[in-house]
Amino acid sequence: MAVFTSPISPPDDKQYRVGFRQRWSELRTLWHLAIRPIQGADHASRLSHFYQGQAADYDSFRRRLLTGRRELLDDLPIGPNDYWIDMGGGTGISVDLLGPRIHQLARFDIVDLCGPLLERARKRVHASGLDGIVKVIDADATHFQPDRRPDVILFSYALTMIPDWYSALQHAARLLAPHGRIAVVDFYVSRRYPTHPGAATHGWLTRTGWPAWFGLDNVWLSPDHLPVLHHYFSAERLIESRAAVPYLPGLRVPVYRFIGTPRVDAMRDPGLLTVQSASESNHAAARFRTVRLDGKAALDRECAAMSPEGVRE
Repeated sequence: MAVFTSPISPPDDKQYRVGFRQRWSELRTLWHLAIRPIQGADHASRLSHFYQGQAADYDSFRRRLLTGRRELLDDLPIGPNDYWIDMGGGTGISVDLLGPRIHQLARFDIVDLCGPLLERARKRVHASGLDGIVKVIDADATHFQPDRRPDVILFSYALTMIPDWYSALQHAARLLAPHGRIAVVDFYVSRRYPTHPGAATHGWLTRTGWPAWFGLDNVWLSPDHLPVLHHYFSAERLIESRAAVPYLPGLRVPVYRFIGTPRVDAMRDPGLLTVQSASESNHAAARFRTVRLDGKAALDRECAAMSPEGVRE
């Protein structure tokens, strides 16, 4: 009798255990993402409820989904005595992604409202021996007041998790040092008729499908991120691309990376900016809300010419 042997060796026990733990971790996370209802009376309590059972698995699962974070940090220069703020910094993964460069900073603050993620961040910072540089702070990105002007403010997949993201950007523009930079990486969708130079244009299915899908987990993809960023900041670097989504083969969600410096003229005079805002509980309730911002009275031509889908005078 002929004996056939497989050219593929079976995994050893250690590989099997690692593979099993990873799959079990991802299944727990998927359960929280897709099945477990989100509860809470306010944004902070909803965040804590949503992440309580998946905080330990947060980084491993999202490493494949949240692309471009390391590239964003690599594109940022570090000056002497720099102070950086990571708004919505969660578990503090930016500390690891910065690597040895973090020791060039005078200070690095991780600001977030989610208790379970902040607890992971504190453990990460302490284990890395960075308590003298990195501070973990429980605060709202729209109101946090540091004791000095930061040189860099990061929003790494945070704007889509902040209901009043436009207020967070306005606040960041006020906080930044004159020479400072804002750095953002996040999901988004384009406007139907985007106007910034070289803008990506997304079809109807992308513009409606992805916001509805992510909105189930209170992640709000907006067509207004880039117009508002262009209003408050002069772009030094903008990359629009797409990223694969775990367990959704063949589908790619739009992602952007933006680095810019504060525009003095955008903060000089009061103005009205209208942005498309999604209800925290139901994306179908998306509506236009007009908010008073400390922007110039007449928006620049780029924003003024926008379609009714978003920012306009």
